Amino acid sequence: MIHPALQLALRHPELLAEHGSAYAALLAAGLSQDGQRLRRQLLCQVTALALLAVGGVLAGVAVMLWSTQTWVWLLVPAVPLLGAGLLWLAQGRTAPGNTLTELGRQLTLDAEWLRHAGQRP
Repeated sequence: MIHPALQLALRHPELLAEHGSAYAALLAAGLSQDGQRLRRQLLCQVTALALLAVGGVLAGVAVMLWSTQTWVWLLVPAVPLLGAGLLWLAQGRTAPGNTLTELGRQLTLDAEWLRHAGQRP
């Protein structure tokens, strides 16, 4: 007896090609999304490090000015340091799941469907 999935593939090969192209589209969309997530994360990290450097320089300037105005050493470096902290936190917020997880889930569903199709009389 021939497996029902094999019978379907032999009778309608266009369905098999359509299924394969759907997997390719799923993989392409997921990789594109992952690429955008990585670019965003890298941009946030670079910007946070630049703001951290600016904050460090301004902290040094504030220490030198401390003798004349005491509020400067707190306020001036606080702005870029706060921005660096917020960007560092924002870069870690990514969407749940990734491309390979989604593709694996889909393959598992297809394998389960094939098992059930093979058990039918």
